[in-house]
Amino acid sequence: MYKIYINENLLCLGTRDEIAALTDVSLAMPYYGKSKALLNLSDRLEKVADGRTMAVSSDDPHALWSDFQGLYRVIPAAGGLILNNQEELLLIYRRGYWDLPKGKQDEGEELEQTATREVAEETGLKVTLGTLAGETWHTYRSKKGKRILKPTFWYHMYAPETDLTLQSEEDIEDAQWINPSKVMESDLVIYRNIAELIDASQFPVNK
Repeated sequence: MYKIYINENLLCLGTRDEIAALTDVSLAMPYYGKSKALLNLSDRLEKVADGRTMAVSSDDPHALWSDFQGLYRVIPAAGGLILNNQEELLLIYRRGYWDLPKGKQDEGEELEQTATREVAEETGLKVTLGTLAGETWHTYRSKKGKRILKPTFWYHMYAPETDLTLQSEEDIEDAQWINPSKVMESDLVIYRNIAELIDASQFPVNK
């Protein structure tokens, strides 16, 4: 099943059985090959931010996914779930939410390189790269109003030093190290996809 976050809402694309197994779904609909229906659904989710879940089913989920991607410009990114010596996770604060360090992939760059470069640029940390932790997808609009679909590839990382140099040009205002098991219990305002990524990740990770 494909999961895309749109303005803090979740859109699920999958088979009939996958969609039928979901709970707390505001709307579930079959896909008949008309991508305009997907566009209309995405527009609806852009206009609200109440954490709802909508779902679309198809006998050919790969074709459904391909049609959905065709509505957007796809811009890959990579970032890190960074642990320190105390096995605390680094969160950064920007634009009203707590987030993880990440950024867009440069041309000719491997995703692992993107992840470590972006972490260094946004936090000043030199990290040891670990395994791939997961992948998230979310949409947004460019400054010119273009539809963007961003797949972000997240890597486990280890930081022996914890002194931070935050990148203010990327609107990073604050940062904190927190026990990963306490994130979901905290009152921090975290992007929904980031919270679910952290909750699904296994900590600590072997250095």
